[in-house]
Amino acid sequence: MKKTKLLFFTVLMLFAFAASAQYPVLTWRFANETIIPGTPDSLRFDVELKCDIDSTHHSSTQIYFNYNTTAFGENIATNNKIRFEKLELLDGYLGTLPYYNVVNYADNEPGRFAIVFEYGIPNLLYMNMVRTDYKGFMQFTIAIQDTNQVAGIQLVAETLSGVPIMDGGQYYLHAVTLQETKYGVPPDYAGIYANDLLNFWLTPIGEIAGTVTESGSGTPIEGATVTAGTFIDVTLADGTYSMTVPVDTYDVTADAQCYEPLTQTGIVVNTGVTTTVDFALVPDPYGIITGTVTELGTGSPIAGVLVSTNTGGYSATTIADGTYEILDVDPGTYDLTATHVDYYDQIATGVVVVCEETVTVDFVLTPLPTVGIIDGTVTEVITGTPIVGAVVTTTPGGYTGTTITGGTYEILDVPEGTYDLTCVAPNYFDETATGIAVISGQTTTQDFEMTPVTPPSNLAASVNGNDVTLTWTAPGGGPTGTILVVDRDGSFQGDYTNCWPAVQAALDANGYTYTYYDVEDMAGDGPDLATMMGHDIIIWFSGEAWGYYGDDCMTPNDENNVGQFLDAGGALFFSGQDYLWASYQSAGNFSAGQFPYDYLGLRTVVQDSWSIQSPATASCEGATGSIAAGYTFQVADIFTTKEGLYIDQITDHVGQDMFNVTSPAPAGVGAIQYAPATFKSIFTAISFSAITDAGIQADLMAEIINYFSTAKDGKALLGYNV
Repeated sequence: MKKTKLLFFTVLMLFAFAASAQYPVLTWRFANETIIPGTPDSLRFDVELKCDIDSTHHSSTQIYFNYNTTAFGENIATNNKIRFEKLELLDGYLGTLPYYNVVNYADNEPGRFAIVFEYGIPNLLYMNMVRTDYKGFMQFTIAIQDTNQVAGIQLVAETLSGVPIMDGGQYYLHAVTLQETKYGVPPDYAGIYANDLLNFWLTPIGEIAGTVTESGSGTPIEGATVTAGTFIDVTLADGTYSMTVPVDTYDVTADAQCYEPLTQTGIVVNTGVTTTVDFALVPDPYGIITGTVTELGTGSPIAGVLVSTNTGGYSATTIADGTYEILDVDPGTYDLTATHVDYYDQIATGVVVVCEETVTVDFVLTPLPTVGIIDGTVTEVITGTPIVGAVVTTTPGGYTGTTITGGTYEILDVPEGTYDLTCVAPNYFDETATGIAVISGQTTTQDFEMTPVTPPSNLAASVNGNDVTLTWTAPGGGPTGTILVVDRDGSFQGDYTNCWPAVQAALDANGYTYTYYDVEDMAGDGPDLATMMGHDIIIWFSGEAWGYYGDDCMTPNDENNVGQFLDAGGALFFSGQDYLWASYQSAGNFSAGQFPYDYLGLRTVVQDSWSIQSPATASCEGATGSIAAGYTFQVADIFTTKEGLYIDQITDHVGQDMFNVTSPAPAGVGAIQYAPATFKSIFTAISFSAITDAGIQADLMAEIINYFSTAKDGKALLGYNV
């Protein structure tokens, strides 16, 4: 049946009556409701009562009813819009004394009317009986403010905030004993409400009804919405609908998903008459895809973008404001692609199109990078002979070019940016050029001179049982491929922790030959320049030293000598936990002319960023792209007898991140590798000896030595396969 959008107001009426000791139960109903013509019209209705036990008297009564303020207005008592008359159950006199008096009536709330009755004969209880058949109780007449409404009046048995509404003076009087007791069954003492005036119209009404079907096929349409003014109904499975409406003339519209709406105008509704209005809706099975295409970063609209579906062949091109619209798309799920010659394609997957609906899909396109060219020539460092077949590769991007006759190469379509180049050729050591700028529309030239790999000479073997000993002379003669270990951990002259065993074990595990130099005077210098120049690699560690003896991690003379060693093509692995504190105590920034700036690649640091005492360990990992990539390890406080394990954070540098501290916070860089044109160096503020896993120490030592394999004068160093 009819389902209408109407505003209802609950009417709450509270009554109390006398009864027998068995808690008699009242039943009340509305009766004789009618519209009284006038200016304005009024609604008149009676309230009638009966009781399940005869010969019961009523002694006192309270009535509250809430009303539809749209229909009647607010504060009907204050505004004199309500009249009331006692009917036979309340009416009557003993002489000149009424059986009942109206004690009070008022607007209990803007939308609630309250009235209270009590017996009017002091000490005498002459009252009419509530019988087992309905008798009139009271008649109400309310002036109507808006006749296009329903009355919305209802008698409700409920509790208010947990307190029974019948509580508060509503009693029945036993006909024989004259003892007052509450009506109903405890605890609510509720009664029965036979009907209500919720849907009683305050104006003459009629009905609109009909059937909604599909045009052509005649198939009933379920769920169609039919609207007449403010009244709405939805069709059932058989396509039918009905709605009760005030007498008037209406435009009636039917609409349903995937159908075009249809309106019939001038539909006249007469009193008590059903007006039939049928609809045959034309199918509208298509959907629309729309959206806007903009540029990443700028947000500017892009015109001329083709937006197309993966199936069905639907497409549209964006206009000047970047918008597009694809019409008449069959329902379904599509992938959309936005294409423009100057941008990367973008795909939106799983776009669901529903009939008669518009789905919005926006795109943000990334511009294609502008490109340049890298070219150059690759030759042998000594002879200048062109090298054919060398491969030059960019990082990042992986763009490559291979040398041809004459040793020339060319890498086309390289996006604008800054790159590192690596040149690789068989039987030559790899060469790297860093910070190569590529500018759109221009050619950047980068040449390479490559050092040939020279095999060792005088290879000899001696056999002793199952042991075979191989000996050879390194290429170029002299002491190439040798390692100098400088120990400045201070353990010789004080109670500082001895870091040498861990370094020694890592070297021995790899079978490296080395010269060990222990600095016994922490205030003095380390090995002289001649000693350094007799080696290719220096491993320098300062352990727990922190500046108690001045520049006791590396003196200014040491820095000068090591700098000359590096300038000559040497390699340095420096494990200096507190080197920066000892020699540059107040420094957070370094500048040209200082050893950390020139030879370690440092620019800024935060000294003692991590103090590994509580917790007693820190977690570290090898940085991506470094020789330590893929390694994870922990370092422990091995210096608790003195200073503890302090780690400086390297916040800016021109090298490659090598070790990162991942916990405790903050995460940051604790070691870097640095490879300018003439030398290679590694600096770690994380003490190498503090690494808790000896196997990882050995593996990292091997990575470091291999990294230094072409460290000095282009000569081959270590790592031969025999």
